[in-house]
Amino acid sequence: MTNASGRAVTALVQHLHMRRIIMAYAAASALVAVLAVIHAGIGAGICAIAAPLLMCVAAGGARAIFFWGDWKQKLFGGLAILLTGALAARLAPGFSIALFGYTFGGPGWTVIGGVLGLVASRRVNWDA
Repeated sequence: MTNASGRAVTALVQHLHMRRIIMAYAAASALVAVLAVIHAGIGAGICAIAAPLLMCVAAGGARAIFFWGDWKQKLFGGLAILLTGALAARLAPGFSIALFGYTFGGPGWTVIGGVLGLVASRRVNWDA
């Protein structure tokens, strides 16, 4: 393999691993939401599914707007990201989870989603 093709294969493998981590996080969030509905009601379930996934999308979008687009797209994209992140932050205190003996508040679980969205967002995902 040439150096360029070796880098491409490495990037693809890293992307597949990150996709699996994001999907595992989304599945865990869905499970948390179902358990929140059972134990605390529908409001907690909505907060448990919406907050982490919205923050994941907002963080990924925040990194993506720096890679392409003119100033108008960056401005309005930034505003959309701020609104999405603010909604996620508003919903985050509505639930808490206990996972493997550790208790996470809703904001902590939501921050994990934001970090995953930020790490998973790479320029190679948008280059055509």
